[in-house]
Amino acid sequence: MDKALMEEVQVIFWIATMVAGIATALIALSNFRKSIRERRLDLLWKQANVAKEFIHEIHTNKFSGAAISMLDWFVIDKADNFDTTRITEKIKYEEVLVAIPKIIDRTYNDREHYILDCFDWFFYYIDRTEQHIADGLFLFDNVKFIFYPYFKKISQNKELYEVFMKERYYLLAPNFWKRFEAELIFKQ
Repeated sequence: MDKALMEEVQVIFWIATMVAGIATALIALSNFRKSIRERRLDLLWKQANVAKEFIHEIHTNKFSGAAISMLDWFVIDKADNFDTTRITEKIKYEEVLVAIPKIIDRTYNDREHYILDCFDWFFYYIDRTEQHIADGLFLFDNVKFIFYPYFKKISQNKELYEVFMKERYYLLAPNFWKRFEAELIFKQ
């Protein structure tokens, strides 16, 4: 083979090698982008599942679940779904509003003590919810529609509940409720 042909073959080989290298790099970059997208979706899925499990825990805890029922209903007059051996007597929401401030002077009867225990657990979970959001364990978007009705109810007597949260050292819970005030969707 003559030298010119050898050089021509070598140039063609280098060009082919560069084209193959560029194609390989583009494929690798495309796969990397897909991988990042898949990891983001996987993270969102995991965050949503963690939030779902945590919300389930809040609702199935017999005390925080009872507090949620007190916020959800005007009167609780049904069997407690979480502990069938205990029947919750009729508790009116007005009784909750009377019991909550008694956390300060510690003068409450057994019924009020039960209400305070329920809300203590509820705000414990709200405090943990805010911590989990701040830590990135799950997103506010994963829980906001579930907790919005409670926000509405609590915001009607905001000062009362803020005193309770402060007295029980739930310092993150108020930040959780403030998230609703910042959401445009809830400003109607």
